[in-house]
Amino acid sequence: MSGPSLRGDRARAALGSLAAVGAAVAGFGGGVLFAGALSALAWPAVILGMGVHLFGMLGTIRLRSAEGYTPSSIETIGYWLCWAIIAALLIYAGTELVQ
Repeated sequence: MSGPSLRGDRARAALGSLAAVGAAVAGFGGGVLFAGALSALAWPAVILGMGVHLFGMLGTIRLRSAEGYTPSSIETIGYWLCWAIIAALLIYAGTELVQ
């Protein structure tokens, strides 16, 4: 790839990430504002969000692997840490739903 094209790809990726973070922060703010009224939607929203996140995460890993990309050790740690957090949330959700 040439320099300008690569720079454009990186800029698009960075802006996409920034947009996702902004949406997450806005969603968090909305959740805080309407916590009482929307409390029944909390777990469905968490489950849906985790599902969308996992779809994106696995899709990105597969695409990058197909291109021959080898993640660094810190990326691998982050990947497995993410799975551990998701597992912990699912266990917590299960205990909450059983009570």
